[in-house]
Amino acid sequence: MKRFLPKTIKTRITIAIMISTIITTIIISYFCFSVFQRLLRKNLIQSTGSNLQLVLKNIENNMDNIKNLAKWCTTNSSISSYVVNAPNRVSGRDALNTYYRLQEELLNSKSSNHVGRLIISNPKNALLQTIYGINEGLLYDGKTSREVPYFQELIEARDFKWLGLKQDPFNNKTNASIIPIIRPIYSSFDSSIDGWVYISVNTSIITDYLEDYALEDDSDLYVIINNIIYLYKDKELKEVSPEFKVVKNNTAEYNKDISYYTVKDKEGISHTVVSYASNLNGWYIAQSISDEQFVVQKSIYFPLILLIIALLFTLGAMLTYTFNRMINRPISKINKKILEISAGDFSKNVSIESSDEIGTIGKGINILSQDVLDLIDSRVADEKQKKN
Repeated sequence: MKRFLPKTIKTRITIAIMISTIITTIIISYFCFSVFQRLLRKNLIQSTGSNLQLVLKNIENNMDNIKNLAKWCTTNSSISSYVVNAPNRVSGRDALNTYYRLQEELLNSKSSNHVGRLIISNPKNALLQTIYGINEGLLYDGKTSREVPYFQELIEARDFKWLGLKQDPFNNKTNASIIPIIRPIYSSFDSSIDGWVYISVNTSIITDYLEDYALEDDSDLYVIINNIIYLYKDKELKEVSPEFKVVKNNTAEYNKDISYYTVKDKEGISHTVVSYASNLNGWYIAQSISDEQFVVQKSIYFPLILLIIALLFTLGAMLTYTFNRMINRPISKINKKILEISAGDFSKNVSIESSDEIGTIGKGINILSQDVLDLIDSRVADEKQKKN
């Protein structure tokens, strides 16, 4: 073991300092990188959650406008009178006035452009119908509106119920999807149902706010309604069944409506998914975070880590230089003094003395030098006395 150790103390100290610097640099760099990783992940999740929240709030606001329109239809006196009396006991004029009032309320709604069809009907097959922006699928009686497969489920619901996206049952020319709303119009005298309002909401209420959403190529954007997952791709919502396993589930500290998940796909690759829960019951919006986003964010922190490493190595070099200076100089002076003594110069050298350990050695050498000089002088004096 000894043959591998440097012979000089100076070299040993230098190596010890450099090894300590390297170990310290590795530990601090790992710690900094770990902290930066957590901060990066937290900031990316927070910004993604905020973006999702902004998008879903816009969708919520529009859907609330349509919900208010539906509530107005169920409480308006003209419409209530129409569903009670139509079709036999209502005049054409009253029916027309009710239609115009319904049309006016629809057009006054800030979200009217997302309403594809609005129907007022009753068990007697009366029909008030307004179609916004399209002409296909015009109905001729209200019977058809209660033949949709989800009619009973929606009309019997205590509040607005969201079934997800359904194919428009009244438009066979396209495969357009809608979000159906059906609410009962109750009797003014008891809890019996006099009629209903049917509203088909176009998917543009969602897709219009997703078109300008910034999304990396390897990220996916999902809308979840009633536990049905829809993938937003090519400006359309398509129902999908992603195969992944949730490994970890967390809720953001700053917003309980934002959750993020660590999931593994069928190939075992981990992904981070951020979701935001809507005020609309059963509505969520989620985004898988791109690996590219992590790489871009990491590239910001790498120069800082390299700077920290450079500073630590600079500090190590400065410490090495300082230690060498503190030890090397006084030892060199002591070596020089020893050489002077071996050459016969026993004079005192004050510069090799100091208050530290090396200075104490220098002080001892001066004392030794003086003692040797005194001994020589004593011997010389004794020899002179013998000769005399």
